[in-house]
This record gives sequence, structure tokens and C-alpha cells, in this order.
Amino acid sequence: MKTYVTDKYKHNLFNETNLKTSKKGLKVKLDLTKTYQTWLGFGGAFTEAACFNLLKLDINKRIEAMNDYFSENGLNYNMGRIPMASSDFSLGPFDYLESGKLDYERLDKYFVDTYKLINKDIIFLVSPWSPPAYMKDNKKRNYGGRLLDEYYEEYADYYISFLCHLVNDLGLNVKYLTIQNEPAATQTWDSCIYTPEEEFRLAKILYKKLKETSLDIKILVWDHNRDIMVERLTPIYEEDKDNIIYGGAIHWYDHEEFNNLKIIHDLYPNKHILHTESCFEFGSHFEYYEGLERYARNIIGNMQNYLEAYIDWNLFLDEQGGPNWVNNFCDAPIMILDHDKYVKQYSYYGIKHLSHFIKPGMVRVDIKIDNNDLFYTAFMDKDEVIIVVLNQTEKELVLDLGENYIIMPRSITTFVRKKNDEK
Repeated sequence: MKTYVTDKYKHNLFNETNLKTSKKGLKVKLDLTKTYQTWLGFGGAFTEAACFNLLKLDINKRIEAMNDYFSENGLNYNMGRIPMASSDFSLGPFDYLESGKLDYERLDKYFVDTYKLINKDIIFLVSPWSPPAYMKDNKKRNYGGRLLDEYYEEYADYYISFLCHLVNDLGLNVKYLTIQNEPAATQTWDSCIYTPEEEFRLAKILYKKLKETSLDIKILVWDHNRDIMVERLTPIYEEDKDNIIYGGAIHWYDHEEFNNLKIIHDLYPNKHILHTESCFEFGSHFEYYEGLERYARNIIGNMQNYLEAYIDWNLFLDEQGGPNWVNNFCDAPIMILDHDKYVKQYSYYGIKHLSHFIKPGMVRVDIKIDNNDLFYTAFMDKDEVIIVVLNQTEKELVLDLGENYIIMPRSITTFVRKKNDEK
């Protein structure tokens, strides 16, 4: 069995390390016959800011940075999120529908030169931050507002046009869309408010138009925090008699109510749950080990409660945590410092301990460890079993996985066991 570790004190960074010990360990109960959800994948967001930052790098560094995310030697990402028009992480507010004319030149300018550096098929999810200003009651892309009744059809046509551009003109594999990014948040940047009933109304119109244009794209609702996901998703799922809604999308800007995922799954087991955004707010966070812990804790906590995919926020930000047109600076797993330099944050390694090994198609299996301080998960395919353990305590622990292994203080450890191994 191979073991990989990142820790705070001995400064391991995803190092393959011999952790075997003669000390007696706490028994890990692994049941490969008890299985749960199938994993879809990991990814990040191709915001305008992320693409702008990447394109500042020299060409060889661009390729290297993209490989750090999408190659098998890196995070092994296979998914991406695309905003429809501007978000706060744009160079400024804009829409692709201006004065009645559709113009996707701005998307093509930044996104295409970024995407073409990836040497594999990526599954994309699309999210809008706001309808065009003239379709809203406040006549602005920002400060919330609502989509006016008379524009639901026209807005859906615009959405379909954008999807057709991505699929037919750019050749992208778009598999998912959300109705609205954070539909309960009024922000100083691009935002729009929807009730569950309004989300479902627009979803029904989009579903019909997707069928008419032969676009095989699944619809996700909510696209906001876990804390009220049950009360937001329940009324939509109750009305969804024709099963047009694939599932719910969630963010992490809450108090880590992981159990809400299980509650909604148990109520509606045919619906799916994808995580579609996460980042550290309030600027950049260099040398921030707690960032690794937050990422790993949230991914594992969600996984253990039926999450099927994890898409992070910006792929690349600059040293300040931007550009962001309302100065809502944040952190990213990779930060671009200069034309020939970027850094991988601790959060990058927190993701890597999971994404590098837990591949699309793997199935979660039952695992139990009698220690309430640990976060852990296990996945398998026909060839191997992956176990990931996060220890946020200051104590060294020992686990019994047939043989005994040290779990370092403040560490994350990935175990890779081949199915044909004796141990």
C-alpha cells in the first residue's frame, strides 16, 4: 500500500512516505460491499479573471500551470464552470446581449486561449450571475433585482443561444447548467433574486427549449449555500413531477452543515448534488495551512453525505486576489505572481490528496474509524481502493489497515491500495 502525506510541521507536500509502524493502531473498518454514490469529478471555474491571469504568463508557464490542474500528474481535473457574461471576477460588468445583439467576442478572447491548453475532454457547467439589465426590475446587473415576468421566454432564448455557442461553435462538452448563481443573495456585483417557484418556472422553460435544440444538458437549481439547501430544494423537487431537474448545486459559504446533503438525498434519492463554488474570501492567503484543512474537511464532509462532484471557484488569481471589479478579492489554489512565476497554495494540496486519486466513475464505500476528530472517506474502482484521512489535531495517531500506519499531527494522508494486494 502506498501512502502520500502533507503536514504542517514536517513540511511534507504530497510526499510518498513510509508511514508503517510497529505501534498498535486504531482499527479501520472498511466494507467494500456497502457502496454509495458514483463520483463525477473535480474542477474549477474559467472566470474572466482566471483566464486573464493565466494569459499573463509566458506560454510555457501557461502550459505548466494548466497541467498542474488538468493533467494526471496534477489535480486531474475533468470539470469546469463557465459564467454566462460577467461575474464579480471579471474585468468589469458586461453582457453578451447588448442593444438586442449577441456578441461573444469577449468570451472567445479570454476563454478560448485558456481552454485550448487542455489536452483532454472537460465536462462544463454553465451559470449566469444576472439576466441583462433591461430584463430586470432594477435595470441593473448588480444589486439583486428580479427577472421581470415578460422576459422569462426571451431570457431563456438568450441562455440557449449562449449554450449553442459553447457546444456548436466552440465544441465544448457542456453537461450541466444552473438557473442562477446564488439566487438568494443581493450583491454589489452581478446578482439576481429568485424564489424556488421562480427558479422552477425558468427551469421548465429552459427544459423545453433544450429539447427543441437537441442540447443534452442537465438542469441544477439553487447554486448557493448548504445551510438552507433543504428548504430551497424541497419545494422545487415536490413540484418536479416530470423529473426535469437533475439535482441541486451547493456552495460552502456557511457553517459546514454537511448533514443537509444527506437529508435532501434521503428525501429525494433520485436527485443529485454537485458542489459548484468555494474559495477563501477577503484577499489572498499565502502560506495558509488552515486552507488545506478547510478544503479537505469540506470536500470529505460533503463526499460522506452523497456529493457527486466538486468544482472550485477561480482557477487563477493574481497576488492581490483579483482582478475583481468590485474589489471582492479572494484566494485561489494557484496564484499568478509574474509573467514567469506562480505559486501553489496549501489549498492546492488539500484538493490534490483527493482529486489526484479519486477518479470519475469511482464509487464511495463504507468506512468507519472510532475517532470523532478525524475526517475520512474511501472510494474504489475495479483496480484500487483510495482512503483519505484528515487529522486536524495536534496528536499523532496510528491506524490499523491490516498493517499499522502513522497519521501525523495536522496532516492529510492518502492511502492507495491495489485490489490484488494481500494487505
